[in-house]
Amino acid sequence: MVFVCSGASDVGELTDVVARKLNQEGIATMDCGRKLMNKLGSSDFIHVRLCDLGYLKGATEPDHYKIDAIFEVVTVLL
Repeated sequence: MVFVCSGASDVGELTDVVARKLNQEGIATMDCGRKLMNKLGSSDFIHVRLCDLGYLKGATEPDHYKIDAIFEVVTVLL
C-alpha cells in the first residue's frame, strides 16, 4: 500500500503521479497518510521524501523524466 501526502505543490504532484503509476501497474495500492500509520502505531513502512532525492518544493517542475526516476527508486525500495 502506498500512502501519499501530495499537498498542493510541484513535488506533491510528483508524489501523486508516481503513486498512481505504482497502483496502475499493480505494484502497490494507494492510500493517504504517513501520520495515520504513526497514529496506529505502525512503524513497518518505507518513508520516501522527495527532498531527500533532490526534488525541492517550489523548484521542481513535474515531467516524465522525474516521474520515471522516482518510480524506479520506489519500486526498488518496495
